Amino acid sequence: MDDLLREVIDIFVAEVREQADRISQALLTMEQKPDTIPTEIEELYRQAHSMKGSSASLGVDELSQLAHHFESALLPVRRSRGQLTAEMVDLGLRAMDAAKLRVVGLQADSDVGLSELRQLTERLEKLSQSYSEHLSTEPTEKAALPQRSEPARPPTEEVAEPVFPGQSAAADSPDTVRVAIDKLAALVQHTDDLRRLRGQLERHQSEVTTMLRGLEKLLRAAGKTSDAIIKRGSEELQHVTRGLRALRRDLLDDIEGLQSTTGELDDGLRAMQLLPAALLSQPLHRAIREACRSTGKEALLTLRGEDVFLDRTLLEAIKTPLLHLVRNAVDHGIEDIAVREAIGKPAAGKIAVTIEQRGSQVEITIGDDGRGLDVTRIREVAMSRGLLSAHEAALLDEHESYQLLLRPGFSTKEEITTLSGRGVGLDVVNTTVRKLHGVLQLSSSPGSGAAFTISVPLTVAASRLLMLEEQDHTFALPLPAVARIALPRREELVVLGSQTVYYIDGQPHTVIGLSKLLGQTHTGDAPSRQPLLLLRGASGVAIACDRLRGESDLVLRPLPIELRRYPLLSAVAIVPSGPALFVLSPQALLSMAGSLRLANDSRGRRRTVLVADDSITTRSLLRSVLEGGGYRVRTAADGDEALRIARSEPIDLLVSDVRMPRLDGLALLHKLRSDARTSMLPVVLFSGANNEEDRQHGLAAGASAYLAKDDFERGQLVDVVTQLLKEAAS
Repeated sequence: MDDLLREVIDIFVAEVREQADRISQALLTMEQKPDTIPTEIEELYRQAHSMKGSSASLGVDELSQLAHHFESALLPVRRSRGQLTAEMVDLGLRAMDAAKLRVVGLQADSDVGLSELRQLTERLEKLSQSYSEHLSTEPTEKAALPQRSEPARPPTEEVAEPVFPGQSAAADSPDTVRVAIDKLAALVQHTDDLRRLRGQLERHQSEVTTMLRGLEKLLRAAGKTSDAIIKRGSEELQHVTRGLRALRRDLLDDIEGLQSTTGELDDGLRAMQLLPAALLSQPLHRAIREACRSTGKEALLTLRGEDVFLDRTLLEAIKTPLLHLVRNAVDHGIEDIAVREAIGKPAAGKIAVTIEQRGSQVEITIGDDGRGLDVTRIREVAMSRGLLSAHEAALLDEHESYQLLLRPGFSTKEEITTLSGRGVGLDVVNTTVRKLHGVLQLSSSPGSGAAFTISVPLTVAASRLLMLEEQDHTFALPLPAVARIALPRREELVVLGSQTVYYIDGQPHTVIGLSKLLGQTHTGDAPSRQPLLLLRGASGVAIACDRLRGESDLVLRPLPIELRRYPLLSAVAIVPSGPALFVLSPQALLSMAGSLRLANDSRGRRRTVLVADDSITTRSLLRSVLEGGGYRVRTAADGDEALRIARSEPIDLLVSDVRMPRLDGLALLHKLRSDARTSMLPVVLFSGANNEEDRQHGLAAGASAYLAKDDFERGQLVDVVTQLLKEAAS
C-alpha cells in the first residue's frame, strides 16, 4: 500500500462501501420497478463514476477497472437499447459485493477479494464487448445513439473531474466530515465518566449539607449561653458556616451546569450515531430476491418507516435477525405460486416490514400474507422431539405454542434447505433480540399470514428502566418489556395449594415470585399490596416482587465475563449516584416463569376440570366459580361431547349434569368407568333432583360426589373439587 492510500484508507473504505450499497439498491429498485430505470440508472452511473475516479486517483486499479466495465455493461440499459435482465442484476450485485470485500483486503494490506474481483471484471468486460459488437453490426442505429461524455480511455488514466483522495464527487458536502465510529464511541464513554463525576459532586454536596446542619445546631446551642469563650468560638463557626453555604451554592451551580452540558453533549453525540432505517432497504430487498430465486416463489417487499433513525450499533445488530425473518417468510410463510393461485391469492406474496418509533422504543414488525403458523403442527413436532409430553402440549395456549418456535433447533419443516430447516433462524433472532434488551412477539392468522414483532430500545447505550426490589436487593428491568403493573391487596390473591392466582381482566394469572426465578427462598412477610409485573409476551403469568423503586434512564454496559453464564442477567446499569445495578432479561424471566408454570400444571397444582351441562347459563356459572378457585375449565354441551374430550385430553375431574341430551350423566359415568383411560377420573354429579334416592343412585353408579343444584353454594363446589383432587393425588 502506498503512502497516499495509507493516509486515507479508512475514509476510502467507507466511501466504496457506501457507493457499492447505493449501486446495489439502484439495481434492485430498477428490477422491481422498471418505470424507475430512467432516474435510478443515472444515480447508479454517478456512484460508479465516483468509485472509478477516486480509485484511479489512489492507484487502486482493480476497483477502477471494475467500475469502468460495470458502466460499459449497463450502457444498453442507460441508452434504452436493452432490458435489465435478472442475470445482469446478479452480476452487478456480485460485483458490488466483491468491491466491498476488496477494500477490506486493502485495509488489511492483503490480497483478500482480489481474485474474485478480477474474475467479475472479466465477465463485465465480455458483457460490454458483446454490446459493442452488436452495435457494430447495426451502423445506422449506431449513429443515432447518444455518445458518452467522457473519452474511452483506460480507467487508470481517466479522471474526468477533480476528485479529492478518499472523497467522491457525490460524497460529503463541505460542511460535513467523516468520523470513525470508534472515536464517537470513545466520546460517548467520556460522557459516562461525566455522569459518574456528577454523581460524586452530588454526594459531596450532600456531605456539605450534613456538615452545615451540624454546625447550625452548634450555633443555636452556643447562642443560649453567656460564656465569652464559647461566643468567640461561635463567631468562628459562623464564618465557617458562611463558607460552607457558599461552597454548597457553588456545588449546586456546578452540578446543574455539568448536568446540562453532559445532557447536551450526550444528545449530540448519540444523534451523530443515528442512521436512517432506509439503510435496511437494500439488504432486505436482496434477501427476499435471493430467497425467491432459491425457492421458485414470488414475493414483494414493502418497507415502511424508512425515515426512522436508529442507533448505528442497533442498526447493525438488528440487520441479521431481520434477514432471517424475511427469508423465513418466503420459505415457510409464502405459498408456492400454484397454491396461491388455486386459493385465490395473487401469485406474488406480500412481505411488509414496518418500523415505528414509540417513545424510547423502536418496534419492527415483519408480516406476510402466507399460510400462517400451524399450532397443531408445532405441538406435534414438539412432542415428537421429546420437548413436551401430550399432557403438557394440551395445556399450552396458542401464544405458548408459538413460543416453541424460538427454542434452539426447533423447526416444523421436514426438508432441509439452504434457507431453513435446520432450526437455527428463529433461535438466532430471539437470542439477538434478548441481547438488545428487547422482546420478540409472534402472532398469526391461519391462511392469512404471520407477523413477528421486535421491540427494542431506540439506542443500545441508554434505556428506560424500572427499578424493583426483592429481598433487599435492587434490580432493573427494561420498562418497555413491562406490559402492565398491578398492585392487588393480599386478600385478592387466591391460594390453591402451594400456588397463588390473581385475576386480571377476568383471566387467571399464576403468581411467581422473583426470588423463586432467581433460585432463592423468599423470607419475610408479603407486602400489604403485592406488586405484580405482566411482561410483554407473557401468557397467564405475573411476576411478584417486594417493592417498586421508580423509573430512570440509565446507561447500560455489558456484563462482566464471569457473570455471563447467568441467563437471567442481561446487562449492568450505570447509576450516577450509587452502585451499578443488574438488569434482568425479560425473555429469560418469561422462559423460566413459563417452565415453572408448566411444571406446576404437570404436577396438578393448576388442574383442569371438565364441566358438562346442556344449559349454557349453568356452564358459564360453573366455569366462573371454578376459575375463581384457580382451576382451568373445559366445557361440553352434552355427555357425548364430554366423553370425547375426556378420552382425548388430560382432564383431572369432571362435573356433570345428570339429565342431558344424547348421553346423560349416568350413562356418561358408566362409559368412563368401563374405559381404562378414564376409570379413575373423579366425577361430581350435579343434578336438579334433590332427594336421597337419586343421590344414592348416583354414588352407586360410581360418582365421587353428588350435589343438588338448588343447594348450590360456590364455596361448597370448590371445596368438594379440591378435596377430591387431593384424594386422587394421594
